[in-house]
Parts: sequence; C-alpha cells; structure tokens
Amino acid sequence: MLRGNGGDVLDSYLHVCRNTSEMKPEGALTSVLKLPHPWPPIRDYLIYGEEDMELIAVTDGRLNLTVLSLKISFTSQPIDTNSIKPRWVILTIAWGPSTVNLYINGQDLQENSPASPTLLLPAQPILPNERSTDDPNASMKCQKWIQNRKGMFSGSRTTRIGRRLKTLQEEADDLSNSMRRLRHLNQQISEGHTYLLGTLAGEMRASVYWPIGRDAQPSQSYNPILLRMANVAELPLPVYFVPHGQAPAALGAAVKHLTVDPPRLHREFGTDDVCDLQESLVQTTIRLGAAPGKTIKALDLIKELAHTMGASHYDEDASEFLDVLHAVRMSETDKATVLMCQIADTLASLSEWVLSELKRRTLIE
Repeated sequence: MLRGNGGDVLDSYLHVCRNTSEMKPEGALTSVLKLPHPWPPIRDYLIYGEEDMELIAVTDGRLNLTVLSLKISFTSQPIDTNSIKPRWVILTIAWGPSTVNLYINGQDLQENSPASPTLLLPAQPILPNERSTDDPNASMKCQKWIQNRKGMFSGSRTTRIGRRLKTLQEEADDLSNSMRRLRHLNQQISEGHTYLLGTLAGEMRASVYWPIGRDAQPSQSYNPILLRMANVAELPLPVYFVPHGQAPAALGAAVKHLTVDPPRLHREFGTDDVCDLQESLVQTTIRLGAAPGKTIKALDLIKELAHTMGASHYDEDASEFLDVLHAVRMSETDKATVLMCQIADTLASLSEWVLSELKRRTLIE
C-alpha cells in the first residue's frame, strides 16, 4: 500500500472515494501534497488556489477554504500534523450547489467552532533515508532502458563541416555544466525569477528529451547529454516512483484529479520502488477532464514548456496542459513551476551521480 510520511495514504484515499461517492458531489478535487513545514505555518500559506477557489493554511493550524462561485467560505477545526517533518496528506474538496466538504486523509473535517477539537493525524511511520542510486537492484530494474540507450546511441559518430568530435572528457564537462545550469536556474526560480522557467525547460530538454516511441533508435534532432553519458558505462538512471496500481485512482465523472509524482532520488513512501528515469518521464502526469480525458507525459511537458516559453522556441500557440498547471497556485508559485523545478533537481542529481560513476571507473578525470 502507498505509505507516505503521513501514514497509510492509499487507505485514506479509498475512504475519500467512498465519502465523495456517497455525497454525489457536483464537483470534487483531490490532490496528494505536503503540508507546509513547520506546522502551523508562521504566516498564512496558500496550499491550493485557482481562479474560483483558495485553500489556505492559517497560523493556528486550521484550513480555510473559499469557493467564490458558491459564495462559500469554510474554516476547519485545528489540525495537529503529529510530525517533526513535512507531512504528506490527501486533501479532497467536494462540493454541491450550496455545500462544500473538506477531507484530509479521508476524514471529514469539522467546521470551526469554540468547541471543535483539534484533529490529531496518526503518527508517521519511520522511513529509511535511502537514495535510489544506492539500490542494489537498480541495474536490473533499469535494464530495459539501459538497453534502449545502447540502441539510441548506436552507430558511428559523424561530424559536420567545420566540426570535430568531442573527447569523452569534453562531453563530461558538458554534463557538468548542464548540472550547474540546472541547479543555478532552479535556485533563481525559487527566489522568484520565474521568467527563467523557459530557460530551465530548454536546459532540461537538452539533458533528457527524446521522441517518445523512438526509445531505442538514434535521432538526428535530439542527443540528450545525460542519457548519452549514462550510456558510456551502461549505467542505470534509477529514481523512486509509486508503483502502478498503488497510486490513487480517479474518482469519477465530476472530478478534477491533479496528482503528479515526479521522479525523485529520495524515498518518500514506504512502497516506493525503483525505475529508470526514462520510464518515469513517460508515465502519465496529468489528465484534463473526466477519465479517460486528455493526458500528457512529463517528458512532453518539458518539451511544451521549452517550446512555448522560450530558450528553445517562442511558439505562437500555447499548451492547454501548461495552462492548467500554471492556473494551480501553490504558496507564491504555481504547479507548473513546482513540477519543472522538482524534475530539474532530479536531473541535476543524476548528472552528478553519473559523473561520479564515470570517474570511479577512470573513464574521465
């Protein structure tokens, strides 16, 4: 089962599904997310916001939900996260014509009143501090993509007029520079310089993008540096993910479901498993509308952002999927920015690890 830092998240999610089904809501929204840390927050904190809706964690540990179209404002009982670390929870908002309900890990939150008790969340399970790159079975679990990369970078290397082939050390320097750019841009964006998001996406595209469906075939247009350098020593690119069948399922027809699990190097859930970075990037990340709806992959989100926000292209048209992510506000940023920065951090960490492995094998200095 999907166990997060906040306890048995999957069981809670199934409880949410049952509750919202019984209510027959006109709308529902479910998201797996981290509450701000420390808790309660030192200032009011926007957990989730759209044009019509805001969910704010206030400084006394309560949640305040406003739905403008319904002219409803709901303030919950206080919450005790029972944790010294950031707490993962499943939040569900379900609404009808004139009512709204808020659930945390499947429990219906009471409305605030002088007599309302503090809701104490269950104690967190202790998870080992593990990195995916240390998994002893990483090569076996990533074998399919190791072989795909061999096919992707097979064939003779040729040069264009006025060019020469780079040495392996020069390619390693390229990967090192890419890692530094990813981290620098990520830091700048986290400090509020969001105009650099397209530049970050362009660097991410150069690091990892390949055409989906051509997983084991050379490409004349794309030659991603991280994948290419991992292939030099047939290295895996292991990341943690929530296994298929363990992740939360869709709720139903009247639901907006926004749960994104980007590739990461550190264990977050007890049932985390290891897969290759490329496998993670081609898993569906977001759906528009009721199931089956329109879906997009994390890999294509990188390309869309790089092509529509600069660095690679300034297209005349915009991405509908990015519109959805940009519209979801979280604290002082939005879901698109958070998602890209999380993936970029993983790409930088894997780049650093690949360089260390190539040095350990004395292939580079």
